Amino acid sequence: MNMIIKSINVNSKQEINKFLKTAGSSLLKFRYFDTRDSDVLQNHLLTLLGFEGPAPIAYGHLDVDDKKLWLGICVVERYTKLGLGKKIMYKLVEAFNEQECYDSLYLAVDKDNHPAISMYNKFKFFTVEENKVHYIMRLDK
Repeated sequence: MNMIIKSINVNSKQEINKFLKTAGSSLLKFRYFDTRDSDVLQNHLLTLLGFEGPAPIAYGHLDVDDKKLWLGICVVERYTKLGLGKKIMYKLVEAFNEQECYDSLYLAVDKDNHPAISMYNKFKFFTVEENKVHYIMRLDK
């Protein structure tokens, strides 16, 4: 699959909404927009969308929240297990490494999302907190 990754900005709310409408069951694990609207894009250092033709099929962001830098990633359910998440991750981790203001990058992942946890471990994220539902993982420079 030849996914094209584009950096988008706060004016790309339509594309984000299109992605969210097609993400299917992937949104059961990626609940970022459950409590936020697309105006949150203005807090992002980077927002990425992966496209197959005109269709957004993957999403990723670096979000500043509570003085921490957080990573979020989601792939449309019918495109999972094709390495697309890894492609988005490479771009996000590369952008994090270019940031001088942040020494750590955080993410939250459901404990039962084993494919995602495996990918995060390959990128050298490690668990720093946990509760009944999810792990908080961190990557240090």
